[in-house]
Amino acid sequence: MLTKADIEKYFLAEKNATILLLIIGAICLITAIVFFFILKHPWYKGFAIPLAIIALLQMGVGYNVHSKSDKDRLQLVYAYDMNPGKIKTQEYPRMQEVMKTFKWIKYFEITMALIGILLIIFLKDKPHLVLYSGIGFGLLLQAFISFSFDTVAEKRAHVYKEKLEEFIST
Repeated sequence: MLTKADIEKYFLAEKNATILLLIIGAICLITAIVFFFILKHPWYKGFAIPLAIIALLQMGVGYNVHSKSDKDRLQLVYAYDMNPGKIKTQEYPRMQEVMKTFKWIKYFEITMALIGILLIIFLKDKPHLVLYSGIGFGLLLQAFISFSFDTVAEKRAHVYKEKLEEFIST
């Protein structure tokens, strides 16, 4: 059964996870800048491109979720006592969409990894295409980071959604 503590726990965990995502994104972005502008070898430039682009996405998502977490948490804790219908009509459908989004994000991350692997395998012996080999490694690394992060977030969301389902059914 869903409790106010469960709501607090879910949103605080989301907020804390987004701090980690922001840190990972910043590290990847700084690394990409160093690789692109200082090391300047084509492989490093290639590696830096997906590293930077996906780092910016990670930081954008991290900031967005982080900035909404407290507001959402407080509104839902209040709704738990004062307007439990809001949990059924707004929060549960929102979480259904979140779970669908995780599915599509994972497909995208797997696709990124596969493209990265193919670039690495097919271009390993082609020194004139080393930039694209670097892109492959960058895609593979970011796919691994993103997939790992999203798998943990999806598990957390799944547990929360199940508690919402129990709450609605009673």
